[in-house]
Amino acid sequence: MAKKTAYLKKYFDLREGPKGLYPNPLQYKEGPEMEGFNGNFFYTFVTEPCTMHPIEGAVIHPYDEVLVFHSLDLDDMLQLHGEISIELGEEREEYIFSDPTVICIPAGLQHGPVKVRNVERPFVHFAIGIEGGGEYQAKNIAPSELEVPVPGKKYAHLLKPCVTNIDNLINDPDINIEKTMSDLQAEGKVGTGMGYEALRDSKGLLRGGNIIMGPGNADQMVWLFGNDLENFNLNFSWGHYKDAGKWHKHGEVHLHPEEEILIFVGLDPDKPLELSAEIEEGMGWDDERLVVKNPGLLICPKGLPHLPQITRWVDKPFGFIVVNIDSGHSSPWIDVDGDGLIVESAREHYQKMYGA
Repeated sequence: MAKKTAYLKKYFDLREGPKGLYPNPLQYKEGPEMEGFNGNFFYTFVTEPCTMHPIEGAVIHPYDEVLVFHSLDLDDMLQLHGEISIELGEEREEYIFSDPTVICIPAGLQHGPVKVRNVERPFVHFAIGIEGGGEYQAKNIAPSELEVPVPGKKYAHLLKPCVTNIDNLINDPDINIEKTMSDLQAEGKVGTGMGYEALRDSKGLLRGGNIIMGPGNADQMVWLFGNDLENFNLNFSWGHYKDAGKWHKHGEVHLHPEEEILIFVGLDPDKPLELSAEIEEGMGWDDERLVVKNPGLLICPKGLPHLPQITRWVDKPFGFIVVNIDSGHSSPWIDVDGDGLIVESAREHYQKMYGA
């Protein structure tokens, strides 16, 4: 029997981006290609100096966007191994950075070009445009139309260290995850809702931790939320994964009140369409299992149950990105019976809450 949720799995191909945006083919999807997901997503490897976003001139989007530059260093993902500059605003203020960074671009802000000045070793860039129907939209400004650059720091607050900022207990074997999440909520902080907060190290990385997470979870990752991102309706993660097994010990199935995509990518710039792993994902109220074998994504409409997430096998480390269209990450766990199936009381409760 055909799976009801099979249409929610999409694979990437390597193709030219919107005209004048990137110098090389890359992996990207727009909302209409993702069953109406209210966002767009671009992913590429940076292997040499270049100019991008846009290649020349500047660009303006009618929606909020983040530009992320992060590491492929499997030992320490806080080492970017490159230097980048970007111009922001009509003033064309230039900002230079050499650490993993997310640049928040509010709707209507002129930005670009991004210039990769130096690459010591390859790193990744991904961009997330949120809302606006999910379609890529831009007003391109030709170089001849640009104003003379004006030095300043007006937009400095839009460049953020791409680390996890929530402070909490670190790899404590006696941690009570439910209490941790309740405390965060009581303090007015946002979190993953899944216990990752307890894994934050002093540098802002979420590192391993089979005490709390399952053996298939990230070796190192970061997670940022709306209050890290100029209060955008967005939270996202980025992590490196190298081990097989189940990803979460704490619960079996959860859902979100907002839409989400789960993105699986390779980490080899020479083989961009190779994942080198196989991941199984539970999807929907009938606990159907979809299997991801190549770089691609799974779409989770609001209220759609998903998980467990299980890496069946892995030959080389791969990357994983959560993109959730909300400033926080509400993740209520759903009760399951002894066979791992969603119980009817939970189905009725969440269908009433989310209409799903």
